[in-house]
Amino acid sequence: MARKYKRLLRLFFEFLLMACALVVIAYYWMHADVRSMRELPVHVMTSLMLYLLVQVFRRRFFQDAHTTDNLYYIGLLTVILPVFLVSDSNRIFFNWLTDIGSLFLVMPILVRTIRLIRKSDHVQENKTL
Repeated sequence: MARKYKRLLRLFFEFLLMACALVVIAYYWMHADVRSMRELPVHVMTSLMLYLLVQVFRRRFFQDAHTTDNLYYIGLLTVILPVFLVSDSNRIFFNWLTDIGSLFLVMPILVRTIRLIRKSDHVQENKTL
């Protein structure tokens, strides 16, 4: 029974992380000007903070780190760097960086979700045997 609740909690965390990541990705894909990259709205900063907190809590609670779990650091770095370094002369570079780099927020979530689905399929196959 505890295994079922743990799996549901994992899925909840993955859903919450995906929602936060999609908010950030949508913002950066819709905004390309210097002011938008320099002054992030509250909902984007809140999504980033919630993303970070859920990641930390998930790591403490489940303790099953894989190499792909560290990809979100790249995503966080690429969405925070423009706040400090963007200017009119390098706007196109940072626009490209945030568009591509923000996808790194989603990659670990997709890998963990696929791994969780495969694991549950494997467990169900063993139960039927």
